[in-house]
Amino acid sequence: MRYPSAEIRWFFKGQPKRDLQSWFRQSWTEVGTGERTDYYLLGTGETLNIKLREGRVEAKQRLWAEPEFVMRGSIAGQREGWVKWSFDLSEAGQDVQLASRHAEAWLPVHKRRWMRTFIPEHNEITETDAGSYPAAGCNAELTFVKAGEEDWYTLGLESFGEGRDLKGLLHSIGSYFFDADFPLLLTPSNSRSYAAWIEHYFVKQ
Repeated sequence: MRYPSAEIRWFFKGQPKRDLQSWFRQSWTEVGTGERTDYYLLGTGETLNIKLREGRVEAKQRLWAEPEFVMRGSIAGQREGWVKWSFDLSEAGQDVQLASRHAEAWLPVHKRRWMRTFIPEHNEITETDAGSYPAAGCNAELTFVKAGEEDWYTLGLESFGEGRDLKGLLHSIGSYFFDADFPLLLTPSNSRSYAAWIEHYFVKQ
């Protein structure tokens, strides 16, 4: 299936401070999604993201980018539009199946993630159970990642909903999500997708 989205994400080295973790996890609806390792294909550039996840192939292509989008106040980053396809590895083409057998072609990224989900409802924004799969809304995630023996963390938002104004949804819910108590400075210099993060830190070295 085809999944369109609008996204904004920031990466930082090290572990998130306790005040950020406490701020993110203040809601009863947030959920930890457990730990897993995703494998990202190296050398695809910043506009294409191919990963192996639990026996499935996920391919994402970037459609557009706004490098210095201001969410609100001092919260700014690169807003991007993506489309994703997901299918079982057994359904993948011969080239992808062959590449999956070569460990050196992939970057293992270990993840531990927490999620919150927001939906537009009756002209208001409501938080709902994370992982409830509403028809339209925005997921917020705080994820610890480990790649190349280095610790990182990423904070990201992703709006979804077929036929919806995904740019507007990301903006309105993001502005609601980042309240006055948010404890971190978010700037375009730290803002990039997973594809750009991998290309910048693990390919161009």
